[in-house]
Amino acid sequence: MELQWHVGCVTERADQGQLFFQGGSGQKRAGRLYIIVLPMLKLWNAASFRSVLENGRTKPLVIECIQIPDSIVLDLDSPAPERREFVVKAIGNPEVDESLIVKELLGNLLARRYGLTTPEPGLIRISDAFARAVNPALSRDYGFQIFPGIAAGCEFIRGGLTPAPASVSFTQAEVPSLALLYGFDLVTQNPDRLPNRPNFGLMGRELVAFDFDQCFSFLYIIFNLGQPWEVSKHGIAQKHFCYPRLKNARDPVNWADNINAVMSFSDELLSGLTAWIPETWSGNSATIRDHLAAIREHLGAFELELQGSVQ
Repeated sequence: MELQWHVGCVTERADQGQLFFQGGSGQKRAGRLYIIVLPMLKLWNAASFRSVLENGRTKPLVIECIQIPDSIVLDLDSPAPERREFVVKAIGNPEVDESLIVKELLGNLLARRYGLTTPEPGLIRISDAFARAVNPALSRDYGFQIFPGIAAGCEFIRGGLTPAPASVSFTQAEVPSLALLYGFDLVTQNPDRLPNRPNFGLMGRELVAFDFDQCFSFLYIIFNLGQPWEVSKHGIAQKHFCYPRLKNARDPVNWADNINAVMSFSDELLSGLTAWIPETWSGNSATIRDHLAAIREHLGAFELELQGSVQ
């Protein structure tokens, strides 16, 4: 069987050319079935190659994409589909496989639900024709080729987003934003927000987080490093970009936003946030949901761990 993929709660079976529901909803009008797609992830067609971000570990592509309509029945009177540029990590990019695509997109979705600002995530469809068109240049100039299929994307923000230098300073009023980013990375066990690679930018003074493909590192740890809520045992806190800024904050850090964010991770929400993952890629979905649920069920201990981690 070929790959199955989900957009929200809707699944396409590529081998059968059929659409069916996974707990979703649809409407039938004049004998035609309209599929209602959940808004958490939009589906886009890769249309025009722009560039390669050479400094990135995965050498992601900047691609202009065209949004695929939510309905399988097109309205000829509707406006032209939206076009937008995305940073795209596709199968074939260095280090990119199905698990990295899941981590990148799911990490982004969870971060937005946690209260962080991120570039909008999207499912990017790489067609056979697009891959054939770009691969000669990618192979010649960068030594890799991409493959057709679904890739991870996040909106490419041109101008206005300044990468955060290691020396950037923050005011006391900005400490809650740092605490939220720090807490999210401890919750998802993301070790990839370091002083030399903070993986966030500043839009004005607003933190915009990106690069989530190292989230859920607990999936690959052989030895037991404590319970999910015991963040002091995971080896991430003291290496985090935000750690010295929180440790040296003038006033005690308030962790209420983190606690409220984790509290909102209901079983229903977590199931919805993972509903788009193809069945052949979703072997770790239950483990991720169980990890987050365990923290939610031990909020008091988790808050003490956060407090102790910066003392």
